[in-house]
Amino acid sequence: MVQERNVSALPGINPPKNTLFSQNALRLSSSHTSVSAIQSPPASELTTPPQTPIKVQSIAHEVQQAKTVKQALVVEPEVLDAYHFLFQSYYNIPPAISTTDIHQAVEQAGMLVKVASLYQSLPIVRPHICYSLLSHGRDLHSAILQNPPHFLLLSEAIIHIVGQAPLWPWPVSKDDIPSKVLRLIERKFVDFKSAKSVVNTELFTSCLAKGNSRITITQIDPGTLDTWVVVQMWHDWFCGAVRECNTVREKQGKIIEGNMYRVIARGGESYLQIEEVLRVLRPYKAQPGSSGWGNWERKEVEEDLRMMKEFAAKAVKELVVNRAMINVMGSEDESEVGHLTCVKVEENELPWVGEVENGE
Repeated sequence: MVQERNVSALPGINPPKNTLFSQNALRLSSSHTSVSAIQSPPASELTTPPQTPIKVQSIAHEVQQAKTVKQALVVEPEVLDAYHFLFQSYYNIPPAISTTDIHQAVEQAGMLVKVASLYQSLPIVRPHICYSLLSHGRDLHSAILQNPPHFLLLSEAIIHIVGQAPLWPWPVSKDDIPSKVLRLIERKFVDFKSAKSVVNTELFTSCLAKGNSRITITQIDPGTLDTWVVVQMWHDWFCGAVRECNTVREKQGKIIEGNMYRVIARGGESYLQIEEVLRVLRPYKAQPGSSGWGNWERKEVEEDLRMMKEFAAKAVKELVVNRAMINVMGSEDESEVGHLTCVKVEENELPWVGEVENGE
């Protein structure tokens, strides 16, 4: 800060008052003071602005980038076909899915399902896919039997999956199945399991009666012993069949209970043949002069077996209803289709059908 001095206080100097010189001198002094107060920055702070280096990319690098972009733009023909089929479906034009080669048709349909799923268009393409696949007839039904999770657009796939539950013997993971479909499968399995439990209870508790009384071990008399033994032979056969089904499921991962119930439904000589039953009973048959158990006349044994088998056939009637398109009763397919195919799946229960009806 510049301090002001009283000039008149200096000895020997008496400046003139109100003269032009004195005014100019004061102005000059003030001007000089203000200029000298402005200081220049130190030389060390005076630096040259940074220069941005220029990167020069090689031609080889640019060529490589171009190749990468070109590769990213390459689309597999199968994907292009699927998009073409999708656009055709939007305009209600049947997609050209193969009607002569079931394997090619399955691949085309699978790719179309994947592409349609990206755009929430399954309800639109489903009728076209089903129509194309159903034209393959038996080949399609065999393909569904081998890998039902691959055909979830069709109700028959749900039938085979529920019939083999709780097993899941297919390469497709459950994590890849839509949650709505899994919930449908779970509901159907609960109902299916309950129906089997009711039938098995009826079969395990089945019996014959004399008059209004159930023939039991505690009420046996010489006239009912033969019948009671035949009834127990039927129960023993059924218990053995159920045990075999459980063993195969646990050790081999296969479901064969369908074959057991279908045999029961056929009845007659399809199991517990009369000659085999009589052969088993013969050593215990009373002989003159011996202490045998019973008589087991052929006619009476046949009648007792007939009544037991007819009751059992009636009990399993609903379980052996075949709602799949493939023949599972008394044909060459029986050993292949070991599970039951009685699960009823209405068309409107399929998630994508419901979405169409609800306008989703």
